[in-house]
Amino acid sequence: MKRLTIGLVLAGFAAGVTVDVLQAAGQLFFWHQRPKPANFLSTNPSFKRVATLGNYLNNGADAGEETVSEIIAATANGNTLVYTDAVRGTIGFINITNPSSPLPLGTLVLDPNLADDIEHSPTSVDVLGNQYALVAVDTTTGEFDTPSGYLRVVDVSNPAAPFFVGGPIDLGGQPDSVKISPDESFVAIAIENQRNEDLCVGGTDDGIEADEEDCIAGGGAVGVLPQAPAGFLVVIALTGPPAGWVRQDVNLQGLASYAPEDPEPEFVDINQNNEAVVTLQENNHDCHRRPADAHGNRSLQRGCGHADRYRCYGRRRHFADRKPVASPTGARRGDVGVGARRIPNYHRERGRPLWWEPRLLHLQAQRQRGLRQSE
Repeated sequence: MKRLTIGLVLAGFAAGVTVDVLQAAGQLFFWHQRPKPANFLSTNPSFKRVATLGNYLNNGADAGEETVSEIIAATANGNTLVYTDAVRGTIGFINITNPSSPLPLGTLVLDPNLADDIEHSPTSVDVLGNQYALVAVDTTTGEFDTPSGYLRVVDVSNPAAPFFVGGPIDLGGQPDSVKISPDESFVAIAIENQRNEDLCVGGTDDGIEADEEDCIAGGGAVGVLPQAPAGFLVVIALTGPPAGWVRQDVNLQGLASYAPEDPEPEFVDINQNNEAVVTLQENNHDCHRRPADAHGNRSLQRGCGHADRYRCYGRRRHFADRKPVASPTGARRGDVGVGARRIPNYHRERGRPLWWEPRLLHLQAQRQRGLRQSE
């Protein structure tokens, strides 16, 4: 598992999900044939936390300043972790040669000119073998109508002395997720070009940042889609030195039922067959791409299941490689409008849910956490 959207909790799972929570969760699962909790736990043992490292320890003289570790990836040999710190505009490095005793290796600043007003915010990272970290960097800096960003290649073969390889690769928009294919032949980057949550869409105040009451009174809605420019997917073949890598854009417009002209890709994952799945979070849609056809996308609309009265939007999807007929799973949550949190597993071809975790799971986890804190 090379990619985690958690802080630096090493070899762990959410740092607090215990067997008690998993047992309770087993009681809440429903499937076409609901598994027995004992069988579920015997074949799906919980992760064990080995060590925890405060990422502020990696920031030297700035250890007292605000910091965050969000996306984390590992080298192929499992000895080094690379993580993004969007607040500081850096990527950090951790030595886990001995996983029970992680060692901070320092950080690398992404901004080439700290004197200007452009923010260089890393959004995601993945590692190619043991040599290159591929970092997506957002330079939009609040200019939603002109989003921008690039891919930076960092040599991490000596993680104590990382360095940039070549120049930035322009991505043509605001990047989010990065994923390298299992065979390391290409990398996919979701270009989100995210919406302005304060923009009035429609009505008399269309296209301006208006007070919500005024926007609604004029017949519009604040922060909804569509908002140009549209997002898309970038695919880059990883052949030869990074200086020769060429970006290929994949159009995702016209696929979603909601705001088809304005897809907002957020998360991308790739299975062992080099098939990519991209979530359009605000559009409540997934798009599947076969490697042989960059522009021939299959798309699946994500319904709302038992929360049909809400507007549910997909968050993240992961391929389940062990079952070729089952494809993405992921947490579903709402962002535009009201939503629910679910963890579905969908049939890759038909788009129907094969498995569905009810919304009570996270409530049970919160309850167990509260019980531990009160002891």
